[in-house]
Amino acid sequence: MKSNILITSMGGYGSLSVSKDISLKLKKKINFFGTHNDYYLLKRAENNCKKIILVPGVKNKKLYIKKHLNLLKKFKIDYIVPNSDREVFIFSQNKKKIFSKMFLPDLMDIKICQNKKLFLNFLKKYNFNYPRFVHIKSKSQIEKFLKDKKTKQFYIRITSETSEGAYGAAVLENKKQLNLWLKIWKDFKNEKMTSFTLSEYLPGKVYENLLIFQGGELIISKVYENLKYHLTSNAITPAGSTPATARSCGEYISKSISQQTSKIIRKLSEVNRTEPNGVYHSSIRLDKSNRPNITEINIGRFPSTNTIFNFYGKENITEIYFKILMGIGTKLKNFIDHDHGKSVIISRSLDQKPFVFREK
Repeated sequence: MKSNILITSMGGYGSLSVSKDISLKLKKKINFFGTHNDYYLLKRAENNCKKIILVPGVKNKKLYIKKHLNLLKKFKIDYIVPNSDREVFIFSQNKKKIFSKMFLPDLMDIKICQNKKLFLNFLKKYNFNYPRFVHIKSKSQIEKFLKDKKTKQFYIRITSETSEGAYGAAVLENKKQLNLWLKIWKDFKNEKMTSFTLSEYLPGKVYENLLIFQGGELIISKVYENLKYHLTSNAITPAGSTPATARSCGEYISKSISQQTSKIIRKLSEVNRTEPNGVYHSSIRLDKSNRPNITEINIGRFPSTNTIFNFYGKENITEIYFKILMGIGTKLKNFIDHDHGKSVIISRSLDQKPFVFREK
């Protein structure tokens, strides 16, 4: 008998890859159902799902969860895979009302990771590597930051709740550029100065780390390096967040990055008296001393770049997630997967399958 699995934000790159990047053997055990508030994105998943359902936007929390509770009952959904920050939050918040199974971190951990300000403060409080930063509250704070920063360039981004990716981000060099950037966002988007955070711009390599925990134990971790980003050639500053080209990583880098992310995840759970559980996606920048700085952890959901992690190594991390979710299980434990000496480059466009080739 097949399991009924509902994936939210279906039709987006992340949700499409989650439903496609598994073996035919596992697919035969699943009926996928998809929801989205965007009709055109949802239609992209029509051939991949038994049923696609247009739903209200998650901004209307009461209507959104009411609609989904009805769908879970109507289609006898066995498992739910929320796949955006807001959806992870609202399903975790309403888990007592939901009888379908989910594989999510604790709500207390979700709250800290999804609030970029709280997360940076957490890194500072518990002495993890982090770039010098300030959440803008006044012009005097800006003056002090510009005086005290140790890097020539600095980074600005919007860190208000529910902001995702590099929203409102720029790499700047002086006060004149900063004032102009704040004015642009005020004039065009009505964003207040207090929505932004300033931080030192770390000059080193950039990595992405995808991990799965179950019951407090690390199951698997994978790492890749970002080489280029989409649209940065046309952007005002090189502050991209959508990778165009990536490189697989070997054992040493994979272990080093995985250990740093795992330490933060475990500390988060220790402080909140919770248990690491589900999927975690961290972004890492190296500072001038080549120390890894975890700049954010996207918690409870797969990234839109999920497919990149499955182009190298011995294991398909998406398939492992579904096996745990469905109770099939896995024998893996504390497994740091990497390219095992077979380095590859992944060239990714937004409307075609990624192109993969061996690096010489």
